Amino acid sequence: MKIIDANPTDPRVIAMVAELDQMMMAMYPAESNYLTEPISLTNGANKFFGVEIEGELLGIGALIECDGYGEVKRIFVHPKARGNGIATAILNRLEREARSLGLVAMKLETGTKQPDAIALFEREGFVICDAFGDYPVGDPYSVFMQKKLCHGSLFSGEFLGESQIDYILSIRLANRNSPRFLGTLALR
Repeated sequence: MKIIDANPTDPRVIAMVAELDQMMMAMYPAESNYLTEPISLTNGANKFFGVEIEGELLGIGALIECDGYGEVKRIFVHPKARGNGIATAILNRLEREARSLGLVAMKLETGTKQPDAIALFEREGFVICDAFGDYPVGDPYSVFMQKKLCHGSLFSGEFLGESQIDYILSIRLANRNSPRFLGTLALR
């Protein structure tokens, strides 16, 4: 598994985003879809990553820098690759980026019809929160979550180097068949 910088003009990324958009449009009414244009995911300090296995792009995810927090956007894992720890690897990479930017929290909006995604986010330390940013309050299809980031923690890179963090992640991925890693994931 290799995490790469995702280029929003890469045909593979375009195809994956189109698949995610189709899935979201089939699940939710248009007014409840808050889809971010991929090109904006690489503006400024924003980070957009992909996950490749044997050269095939199987997952994507982004972090948009906001006022003191990072918003997680466009997390998607190809259906054939779900349950292999790809979403967890993307979230961990986004968290490292958020910490390196000095952000105090990561926030996200996902949908009520995605219990597997919600469960994954909860396992990774996200908790339900109020609507944030420009999202409307009271959308019956939205679930808002956040994870507060403690700086100077063991996994921030201040006490462990990147190779040690990668080693810990590889142990987690080696145990991907445990219930902790099963399920599907998609984030608008």
